[in-house]
Amino acid sequence: MVHLTNTLNRFGYIHGPHRIYKRMQVFRFTWHYYGRHRRCYKLAVQRLHKAWLHATRNRKMKGLLYKEIWQTRIDAACKEHGIKYFEFTESLTRQNIHLNHAVLNDLAIYEPRTFKSLCNVAKQHIVNTGLYNLTLEEPEGVFNRSMFTDELKQ
Repeated sequence: MVHLTNTLNRFGYIHGPHRIYKRMQVFRFTWHYYGRHRRCYKLAVQRLHKAWLHATRNRKMKGLLYKEIWQTRIDAACKEHGIKYFEFTESLTRQNIHLNHAVLNDLAIYEPRTFKSLCNVAKQHIVNTGLYNLTLEEPEGVFNRSMFTDELKQ
């Protein structure tokens, strides 16, 4: 009976895949880098870990940036119709109209009449419940889409 395991262990044989496959995997991720970060394993691993850290952080930040953009757009559309953003969202949630920021953003951009009707619903709710000091008249010096479309129809 021949004992090969002792012989192979003497030469440093370790079970499992060879280390070249690990290196190849790292180089597959870093093929587009410039300089030694593409060719040297040690530098490639360092740059790859840093890139993955940035990717993870930016994936988390992406949602926050989108939410900020959507809030800005909704706020601008609300001001156009004479209501504040906080009053608008608060009124909609109290009436169990649950629309998220993405849907409200799309309505404000692509469906201005629907968004205007939502603003009117929110205004009417505020006036009926007395949440805020809100009057239904439009302030002077504010131009909105409806003023221009009325002029075009005449």
